[in-house]
Amino acid sequence: PSVLPMYHSEFYFEDGNLVFLVENTLYRVFRSTFIRHSPVFKDLFTLPKPAGSADDGSSDEHPLYLAGILSIDFERLLWVLYPPTYSAHRAQSAEEWTSILDLATRWEFADVRALAVCQLQTLDLAPVERVALARAYDICGRWTLAAYTALCERTQALTLAEATLLGLETTTRVAQLREQLRAKR
Repeated sequence: PSVLPMYHSEFYFEDGNLVFLVENTLYRVFRSTFIRHSPVFKDLFTLPKPAGSADDGSSDEHPLYLAGILSIDFERLLWVLYPPTYSAHRAQSAEEWTSILDLATRWEFADVRALAVCQLQTLDLAPVERVALARAYDICGRWTLAAYTALCERTQALTLAEATLLGLETTTRVAQLREQLRAKR
């Protein structure tokens, strides 16, 4: 027998009109929020439906199932979309903001993505972490350039763990630039 889904304690709004099922948790939120801020959801909700069928997301019995998404990640996105206090962000850590960035990027929440990038840039992250985030989420600018510069100018070589995080191509490019810088000294 399948396990009945549970209602999320904070993001199951009685007056909500869009129900998501993420892992084994039901979220009831507002369709307009998702349509307004995400072209992906706007397009999804304008697709024609078969006659006589219930719309996915219309009720607890017909939720919109988000396959491959973790409940904690979806909850963190909702922290931004439905903040209890407008002047403060609940997300604080790099892990939390990266989680938000991932879904915001995937579903094209441009403003939420920009906020997550901005918040990540205020955190004290190691250059390798900054480069990995920049590569994974196509983040450009001085923050990324400064991270690459720090990697190329530091005295110690990349560790195996850092190289694994960066990938073969980036690790090779960093090593080449480090060699060029040393040759000029």
